Amino acid sequence: MNKLLLISYFLILSNCTNMCWDGPCTPIPGSTRADLTSQARAQKGMFESARYYAPGCKDLKVIDTQYKSIAKYNWWEEVWTIDACGRKFQNTISFRNDGSVSSSVGLTEIK
Repeated sequence: MNKLLLISYFLILSNCTNMCWDGPCTPIPGSTRADLTSQARAQKGMFESARYYAPGCKDLKVIDTQYKSIAKYNWWEEVWTIDACGRKFQNTISFRNDGSVSSSVGLTEIK
């Protein structure tokens, strides 16, 4: 019985494409190539930044990810779009095969 529960739990977690930082575990839309841990880090960072621009907003969600390009030394870039209480923001995020995540651009509001 315990093995069955453990296997079921693993299957449920493996079907989620984010680490559920803010709310229920839902698939991250778009064409992200980041692993689950990197997705969670990117999402958390974007949500923290969005709270600065939309104080008090608790309805945050990733609405799109677009694979952009491969950069040097195993890095690649993606453009992520989030919705923060009806306000949309984008950010270019760099991912690396070792799980590193960085963003040098910052959030840009889409009007």
